[in-house]
Amino acid sequence: MNIKGLLISAVLMIGGCLMGCGTQHGDMDFVADMGSGFNLGNSLESTCPDGSVSGLDLETYWQNPKISKAMIEEIAKAGFQTIRIPVTWDVHMDENGQIDAAWMDRVQEVVDEALDTGMYVILNAHHDTWYIPSKENEAYAKEMMEKVWSQIAEQFAEYDEKLLFEGMNEPRLIGTDVEWAGESKENDQIVDELNQLFVDTVRNSGGNNRARYLLVTSYADAIESIDRFTMPKGTHLIVTVHAYKPYTFAMDETGTAVWEPGLTQEIKGFMDNLQRRFTSKGIPVIIGEFGSIDKNNLNDREQWLTDYITLAGEADVMYIWWDEGGPSQETYGRYRIFDRETGVWLFESLKDILVTKNHTGGKA
Repeated sequence: MNIKGLLISAVLMIGGCLMGCGTQHGDMDFVADMGSGFNLGNSLESTCPDGSVSGLDLETYWQNPKISKAMIEEIAKAGFQTIRIPVTWDVHMDENGQIDAAWMDRVQEVVDEALDTGMYVILNAHHDTWYIPSKENEAYAKEMMEKVWSQIAEQFAEYDEKLLFEGMNEPRLIGTDVEWAGESKENDQIVDELNQLFVDTVRNSGGNNRARYLLVTSYADAIESIDRFTMPKGTHLIVTVHAYKPYTFAMDETGTAVWEPGLTQEIKGFMDNLQRRFTSKGIPVIIGEFGSIDKNNLNDREQWLTDYITLAGEADVMYIWWDEGGPSQETYGRYRIFDRETGVWLFESLKDILVTKNHTGGKA
């Protein structure tokens, strides 16, 4: 091969690496390999509004035990291939937006323990208030988006593609009467611009971040706002939404506890929309949170879950169960299926449905 040919080959090799070293397939295949997921909720994202608890002590403030290697290994052993680790950063930063080193180290320790099991890991910014998408907060939100994600990206720059970043969790107008319904083009545009800034910040940070898979979302992560969402420019991007559906069965404590066939139409409707807008075009989608609360209706929850993930499979959509944990001695834990203190699966049948069916048609 002549010099020109060697140079061209080198450029192609480098370019291929930047687009995803170790990945020999497309974005849809990458997400398919992520299997089904589990949220390690109410731990690293815990906050204390009055400030009486702070620092590393916040991890257990919401009544969960400290995350342990054994806990994570049990989740992987159960068959989950992805773990989402919600993290709040702003309560661990100084006035200049610098993340506390001890907190960053603790997050990295948990990420390492999860990656050591072979699972994919999604790391996010969960209850941070700096990304409220209002006009008044826009300049600050953009400033902090760069500050926060440049620090996280630098810390994990050399990690491989099994670590994914999620820029925002449910960006919305917190505390307003349109908190979840927000239909303002102005607010939607700010969310879109924050998504793009997140992508650009991570990509510009170097290392493996130039090709890392990144999760972006619409206003409030809501299914209802997805048609108002503009996909950022870039590669290796995944759309994420939250869908506790149908609300009356899955989330409303006073709603129905009975799963009836007609209720599947709501799930099918939004799955079809996700397929039409994204997966049919090769844009992967992850339902970052879903679940149904325990109403002493296990048989109905089993059927609901089977129908839900079957329809997700038909739409090529991946899913991650929301589990907020809770003390072993209490029955509280609306979505909890795993006891983190004892390592026991509280609802084996739900766990088995989640891990034995995948998102390629809902077949084992």
